[in-house]
Amino acid sequence: MQTPDNNTKTEEYSDQHYIGHVTAMSATHNIYTRSSISTQTGIKLIKEGVRITPGFYEQLTKHKLLKPIDESITIENGIDLIRIFSDIEKVLVDDPFFEIFKSAISTLQPIITGFSEEELPAQITLKLTVMANQLPDLYQHSLQVVLVCAYFGVKLDFTEQAMKALVCSALLHDIGELHIDASIASRSGVLDKNGFNQLYAHPVIANLILSKFKYYKHGVCRAIMEHHERMDGSGYPKGLQNEQISEAGYILAIAEFFTGLYQKYSESNSANHLRIILSFQNSKFPEKFLKILSGGIASDKSRHSHKQDSLKQESLQTKLFTLGHVLQDWNKMNNYLKTESSRLEERQLAELVNKRLYELHQGILSLGVEIDATKEFIDMLAENADDLLEVQMIAQEIQYQLNALILEVQRRWPNSEFDNSPYHQIKIWIQHIDNTFFS
Repeated sequence: MQTPDNNTKTEEYSDQHYIGHVTAMSATHNIYTRSSISTQTGIKLIKEGVRITPGFYEQLTKHKLLKPIDESITIENGIDLIRIFSDIEKVLVDDPFFEIFKSAISTLQPIITGFSEEELPAQITLKLTVMANQLPDLYQHSLQVVLVCAYFGVKLDFTEQAMKALVCSALLHDIGELHIDASIASRSGVLDKNGFNQLYAHPVIANLILSKFKYYKHGVCRAIMEHHERMDGSGYPKGLQNEQISEAGYILAIAEFFTGLYQKYSESNSANHLRIILSFQNSKFPEKFLKILSGGIASDKSRHSHKQDSLKQESLQTKLFTLGHVLQDWNKMNNYLKTESSRLEERQLAELVNKRLYELHQGILSLGVEIDATKEFIDMLAENADDLLEVQMIAQEIQYQLNALILEVQRRWPNSEFDNSPYHQIKIWIQHIDNTFFS
């Protein structure tokens, strides 16, 4: 079996996309060279004191630079520590979804405004300036993750030094995305090979950038490398499991996950919806972290009212019926594989799917829902709008979990030959899910 990081280059990363952000930003901001920019072969491309313009993009990307461009430029009116903290405060004002984390603000203020040059170097602050201007959604997401991580740090009684490292990790966790195609991370469905490689590379790129700085070298870099890892091994880039993931890594991962819920469900952010989603995460995150998050959600009374468009009863019944058949089809497929499959790789793939579907089924059972819903069952639910809405939310989350399974299979077996039976049958089953729910 191929692990997720087999296709991730860790020796170097391209500055093409980042230079694109910098030169595009120069159309509206004053960006100057504070030292000359040269190639690795010693050719001077731009001398000191020159204003960068969009026209420099081709010249800067045609050559390998002697040093990262951040070391040679300065941006007028760039982000500073006071601005970062002010922007975090605005998260609470602009997004009531994050109101439950407001208790962390008093802890955050002295930490962020008190960062030393070693803890947040000018070169890294410059990257945050580029992110805030060129990828504002990513910058906003990073601030949200900071707020959630600080909340966990408070609940877990982190020391000041541990909290500083956690906040740094949260603020910079997606800095690697400045160096990949900006459209990759937002794509849904199954990515092509190049898309996978770029997406799974962004924690590695962040690590390469930050490990050059002494303060980040160990705890901060480790947490950032782990922010897409999961307890059951379904994450990336290394497929780590259980205690292989650090405490800060788990906190960063669950904070990233939670802020992702905001992006998905900002229009229906009820506590009940979040409770449903968290019930499917027991294999992904340690119980103590899920309890902290669940406790915060349960204590927020403002989140128990919600708005969401109702799904027609017939559509919900069809969706549940289809989901039931998808799971039944796998049971038939698995029985076939047990008798026909002789290759180790095929058995590993079947075991993975079995494990993920078992975890999915346990989540469904914990919510007391029957997937093979009859018309009578749906009609009964229709008498109570809240019950009907809850089943609708569960159905949506099951679809999300199936999509996550597709992505995991594609990641772990990117180069497998699916054309020969019985492997081909698994590919057909996966394509059926994708075509049914995500096309």
